[in-house]
Amino acid sequence: MLELPPSSTDLIPPVDLRLSHLLVQLAPIDLQVRQHLNQYLAEQEKNGTPLNQGIRTLADNLGAPHWVAHVADWQSLQAWPQALEDSRLAQLVQRFQLSRFERDLLLLCLLPVLDARYRMVHAALTGDSQKNGQLTRELALTLLCMDLIDQIECHAYLAPDATLFCEGLLYWKQHDRAGMGISGTLHLNSAVYLYLLGHDRLNPDLASCGARLAVPVTEDPFPDFTRQLTLRLRTTSSLLMLLQGVPGSGRSDTVARAAGALGREALSLNLELLPKDDEQALEVLEGALQDVKLRGGCLVLRGIDHLARSRRELHTQFIARLRGAAPSIICLTDLHAAPSWLGDRPHLVWQHPQAETEAQAASLRHSLPQWATLSDSDLVTLVKRYHLFHASLPILLAEADYYRQDRDPTSPLLEADLRKACRLRSQQHFGELARRTEPRRSLSDLIVSDELAGQLQEVVGAIRQRERVLAQGFERKVGYGTGISALFYGDSGTGKTMAAEVIAHTLEVDLITIDLSAVVNASIGQTEKNLARVFDLAERDSGVLLFDEADALFGKRSETKEIHDRHANIQISYLLQRLEKYPGLVIISSNHRTHLDDAFNRRITFMLRFAAPDVLLRERMWREIWPQGVRLSKEVDFAELARRTDISGANIRNIALAATWLAADGNSAEISGKHIEHAMQRELSKMGRLLI
Repeated sequence: MLELPPSSTDLIPPVDLRLSHLLVQLAPIDLQVRQHLNQYLAEQEKNGTPLNQGIRTLADNLGAPHWVAHVADWQSLQAWPQALEDSRLAQLVQRFQLSRFERDLLLLCLLPVLDARYRMVHAALTGDSQKNGQLTRELALTLLCMDLIDQIECHAYLAPDATLFCEGLLYWKQHDRAGMGISGTLHLNSAVYLYLLGHDRLNPDLASCGARLAVPVTEDPFPDFTRQLTLRLRTTSSLLMLLQGVPGSGRSDTVARAAGALGREALSLNLELLPKDDEQALEVLEGALQDVKLRGGCLVLRGIDHLARSRRELHTQFIARLRGAAPSIICLTDLHAAPSWLGDRPHLVWQHPQAETEAQAASLRHSLPQWATLSDSDLVTLVKRYHLFHASLPILLAEADYYRQDRDPTSPLLEADLRKACRLRSQQHFGELARRTEPRRSLSDLIVSDELAGQLQEVVGAIRQRERVLAQGFERKVGYGTGISALFYGDSGTGKTMAAEVIAHTLEVDLITIDLSAVVNASIGQTEKNLARVFDLAERDSGVLLFDEADALFGKRSETKEIHDRHANIQISYLLQRLEKYPGLVIISSNHRTHLDDAFNRRITFMLRFAAPDVLLRERMWREIWPQGVRLSKEVDFAELARRTDISGANIRNIALAATWLAADGNSAEISGKHIEHAMQRELSKMGRLLI
């Protein structure tokens, strides 16, 4: 509880309007308290009981007569009580449907918190020093009720299931076993005290995982949807909604706009950041619920899936707190996540819209500084590739400007600066499930047949044009299977992994290689969970997803003989489902196409065969594998090397590296044919072959 020192009231400077309203509303209660105190002192004098001079002085220097000097509009507020109808106390009375007695009891409990000298009054009126001047049941009824009948009728307002107590506005301390507070003391919840005094800051525990949502000042990208949500919040008390959407699409901004249009506040709470201890976490949840109830706002929850999945006991306790009159709660959930229900109350499931590419590009153009040199085509490309959302633009542009300054402080903002900021911002943390690579090699480094190079260009073109084609009506026509996937199959060393890197480099995104040893798990159901996490993170990322040597995961479904066979088949079915819905590019590499399940063959968009290079390709590989800083002997005959050895590009790379090491170790100024011959023998021996 926050308490003022005994003499602090006299030192308060002129107060603001909120406190002025509260003091005026406290004045009648203060008058009743002082009247009872004066009556008590008169009876003491009449009985000849020695008076405590401190109490007499207190009676003359307490309450409303001394507040008047600090409230400039005291007389006008008393003469025009309608001016107090919009005060925080009046709003509290309306939200919780409090009776006159309940309202007065709140104010009576507020007095000793606002001015600790009222505790001395309580101690004098009760004559019980054991209570330390706290407000008892008997004293509250005496001060607020006209007669005995009125006191008896007001007993119900002091029961634990009465509104003031079940809503947490007041609480009993040291109450009796019957639970009626007969021998207890009444206390005001500190959150109510702070609210009535006009404080809006969250307590530290709540602030560590929550924040009030500010209404955005920027243009609303979804005005129609915001109007629908505003209407729903206005017409539905205790709304419980699951708002599905893509993270970063502006769902919080939409809720803040809808609540703000109704003059309400929205409190956002990230459930994944709750304290690890369930008891402490429940206190934070209860504090959030009470804060929203006090202000008549709505609670925005992130991570409800995490709470339902990983902290089931806490999830159950939270649902129990929602019984009865609960505030409006909007849970932000992933687009493809199964609903996590909050008890047996009716839920409304809505899907938040996503801005069209042109609209996102226009928003980005509007947010750019005037001196930025980005074409409209650059903006459209960035929006398509990195899923830019309106809410994240200020941070992205600020970070892009940092990279511009690092590059050249005098240069205008370029597409490369913004692309770097977007790429870094879009990166998700896959942990042990995947490895992220920033691609370095381009199409010019990949030596393949003209036919295969054309097929790789088709894959890139499909990714670049996917959204435009779907927007023409194919998404509605097809319904499912709109994801783009490619199977790279062929012998080891034929360039499958390198081709995946080249595609990522062409698209200017990262290559995300899935670690199958971490994804595939013998525990039933764990593989699906790992796959779900991979795809959920990848959808927020912008990279190319690579399942390298994926035969173990994409293999043929078997006849169901044991329970593990059934779950292995379920894994494949789940993987097919996520592949069809994934909005980016998934590349699957395999040494043997026939090892894959037939269902994948039907659903994969592109199938590219990486054959062993012919003589002409091998000669190109021999010529281009050497860096510019390496000196080669003129006697090296690349055409002869290509003719003599039928090997893959990976083998040629290994031989070139080994020959360079041999030359360096022998202090040779150049790499000669003998170095290459020696390295070739070693490489072929690993393959179980002889050099002819």
